[in-house]
Amino acid sequence: MGIPLYQGHDDSTTRIEDLSTSGRRALQKLLSLSQIYAIGSVLQQSVGFFLIPLYTRALGTAGYGTLEIVSSFAAISMVLFNLGLSSAIVKC
Repeated sequence: MGIPLYQGHDDSTTRIEDLSTSGRRALQKLLSLSQIYAIGSVLQQSVGFFLIPLYTRALGTAGYGTLEIVSSFAAISMVLFNLGLSSAIVKC
């Protein structure tokens, strides 16, 4: 027997309340897990930002420039390599 969309007698009212309670729990769990990912992303970005002075001091200007060129090339290459990957996986 399915869940009715109306609040008729006591049985259907209980089912709708159970559905809304489980929906709230699922939303709360989703939000709490999303916060974990958001915090991790912010920490990763901030650590990279605060390490810039250390990198420039250890590598010097020319070495830091070379590192940035290699890093930019790697980021662009990954985008190009991953262009057709998701559709290829689905087709297999």
